[in-house]
Amino acid sequence: MQTSQLLTASTTPVVLVSACGLLLLALYNRLAAILARVRALHAQQFDLLRTSDSHRPEDLGELAGILDSQVRSVTGKARMVQRGLSCLLLAAAAFLCCSMLSAAAILHPWLGPLVLVIELSGIALFLLGIAAALWELSVSVTPIEELSATLQRLIEQRLRQR
Repeated sequence: MQTSQLLTASTTPVVLVSACGLLLLALYNRLAAILARVRALHAQQFDLLRTSDSHRPEDLGELAGILDSQVRSVTGKARMVQRGLSCLLLAAAAFLCCSMLSAAAILHPWLGPLVLVIELSGIALFLLGIAAALWELSVSVTPIEELSATLQRLIEQRLRQR
């Protein structure tokens, strides 16, 4: 009976490690896409600087402002994904420690409270990682909405000038 308890206690947190792994993969891919977007925005800023002589000063300022706003917004999203990744990595580490200590706690019952604290910490970190991912998801459309509104305003200004 002790062997089956040992296996059950040590494998339960491994399921949570797998769940963390899937979320980590998704967030790493999301972070890569966000960073690629920031690099593209920086390239657009350099192009704007290079071609600044061909723009009217007011247009140049407006375009630079749009790009700067986009960079700040997307960089903020990258930071939130990074926080989520950190939480999930720590949660996975906690679950792995919990898995190892769970087996030892069956043989040494005084380890039980420590295992419980580590597992609850892992669950809290896991939930924080999910919360960060949900927050990033909720603001993912904001830069596009801001850009669309600014472009619409610029188009309307140009049409009125003609």
